[in-house]
Amino acid sequence: MTDQQSAVGIECTNRVLRAVLIDTDDQLPAHAAEVSLRSVSDDRVVLDAFVRLRAELGGARVPARIAMFPASSSLHRIDVTGQSGPELNTLRSDLARRLGLASTLLVDHGPRRWLYALNWPVERVRRFETLADRAGFLDVAVEPSPVALARAAGPDVRYAERAAAVGETFTAAFDGGVPVAAVASNTIGRTHPSLCVGGAPFSVTMFDGLSDIESIHEQILAVRAAQPNLASVNDLDAEPLLVGTVQYPAFPPHDLRSPARQGVAIGAARIGGRHRPVDVIRSTDTAADLTRHPWAIERVSSTRSQAPLSVPGPAKRSLGRFRQRRN
Repeated sequence: MTDQQSAVGIECTNRVLRAVLIDTDDQLPAHAAEVSLRSVSDDRVVLDAFVRLRAELGGARVPARIAMFPASSSLHRIDVTGQSGPELNTLRSDLARRLGLASTLLVDHGPRRWLYALNWPVERVRRFETLADRAGFLDVAVEPSPVALARAAGPDVRYAERAAAVGETFTAAFDGGVPVAAVASNTIGRTHPSLCVGGAPFSVTMFDGLSDIESIHEQILAVRAAQPNLASVNDLDAEPLLVGTVQYPAFPPHDLRSPARQGVAIGAARIGGRHRPVDVIRSTDTAADLTRHPWAIERVSSTRSQAPLSVPGPAKRSLGRFRQRRN
């Protein structure tokens, strides 16, 4: 695990917080924990849950990465390979203005660079990041759960179906170890927690030009239909989860360390290498971009301005009148 650092990965849902501590000098994982969450709208309840979660992990002083993808969230990628900083800023402003997508995330994958446009509750994301920091976690950052899961799923996984809690499910299509698109829903009736994956290939061009959640969901369903057999990550014949280049150990489903329980948290904890935070376009930035101000160019004359005429003082005027009388 040469590219892996010791880190905490946390998966946040409406009902439970799950976390693993990945320690490069210890077994995998060093610690795993789950803490119930009664209300996501009460800051005191969320803060208390983060405090208890940190205590369950042994109070490790290592970076923490939070993964979350609430219901009605979605993401899709845009190829921005070779684009400069000003070009990326223009694209971000355009996404915020036209589609209302204020959050974006840059991900480098080999020679390609992808910009992920995120449709998720920005205020809730910020709250969880702030509360986790107040609870004592270090270097806290939040990212979408499909992006975190892609790190642990491996390059052969092309489709993933995650049921994190009651009424919290997301499905995602992957290509070469990075997400192509993902949609979260409040589907009920599924066994949770569960994580099923498939490896049947599909054409990534079917997602080109899509931005609304309905169209993305429709194409992900088509990818799901192309998967002949979905397998739980707990099954022996399923693709194993990875921590760096090491396979994550298999644990029974009821174990807190089970990959079906902690799959997203495992991916979030794998934070070796360079990672960029989620960029958020503020509403004031978008409004400023929408306001057009008139401007003009005026040519300045190259002729030197004439010196102002000197005005005679009282003494000179009196002397002038005296000379006229004398003449």
